Amino acid sequence: MILYLLRHGDAGDGLISPTQDAARKLTSIGKEKTRAVIRAVKAMKYPVPDAIVSSPLTRAQETANIAQAELAPVAHFEETTALVPSAEMEVTMAYIMKMSAKYQYLMLVGHDPHLTSFASLLVSGSTRPAIEMKKSSLAMFEITQLDSMRMRGLLKFLLPPKISQL
Repeated sequence: MILYLLRHGDAGDGLISPTQDAARKLTSIGKEKTRAVIRAVKAMKYPVPDAIVSSPLTRAQETANIAQAELAPVAHFEETTALVPSAEMEVTMAYIMKMSAKYQYLMLVGHDPHLTSFASLLVSGSTRPAIEMKKSSLAMFEITQLDSMRMRGLLKFLLPPKISQL
């Protein structure tokens, strides 16, 4: 299985109210950098996701919509709370296990600290940061151990948002 992790684009500063924070939208810079990263992976001809899954927060949904429009217009799309910033790793791994029965190329769109911790867990077995997922970063993993408690993968690439400056 190929797993893409895409952190949402820039959405300005966090807000105090959880309701307002959940509704934050991408800035124009956030949209631009996300498009640049998606276009870069498309140009490199990596496999196209057959499913894109987003956190239910607005900024992640907008990021996922850009990925779908630019890279995988026919991909299945859904949302899950398994990708919210406070999601438990076991919940995320169980969700991936469920999706792996139907999809070989899966893209997850979410937030920090969850995605940095999850990416680090895939390569090192620990949530201690080993990979940094900046806003609009895209990482691709080849999952080598598809297990809901001990999922592991090989990092194939990590595209930073600065790719938009090339």
